[in-house]
Formats: sequence, structure tokens, C-alpha cells
Amino acid sequence: MIVYKIQDHFGLDIPDVNGGENFELLSLFRSWFLLQRYEKYAYKPFITKMNFDYIIEGEF
Repeated sequence: MIVYKIQDHFGLDIPDVNGGENFELLSLFRSWFLLQRYEKYAYKPFITKMNFDYIIEGEF
């Protein structure tokens, strides 16, 4: 059996909203940056966790 455990996070840093990309102008990204970085809010980044178990069958 092969087991995959994957984890990622979606947190915004200053270069993510101040680097000349078009998406940084979207209110969603600006709002999330404010919620994450403003000390009165201090929301944590979104965490994505995925676990996969793959059973290998056959003759070896």
C-alpha cells in the first residue's frame, strides 16, 4: 500500500498583493490579506490536508 499525506496552506504575504499581478486588485485577495495581517483580526491561513491510500495489486 502506498500512503500519500499532503498539506498546503493559503496565506498571503506582501509580495502577493503588491507585486504587479492582476489578481491582487481583486477585493477577495485584499480582504483576505487584511484579515490575516491586521493584528486585531489575525486570521490564520487556510490549511488544506489530503490523505490518499493506494493499494497495489498484482504479482511482483
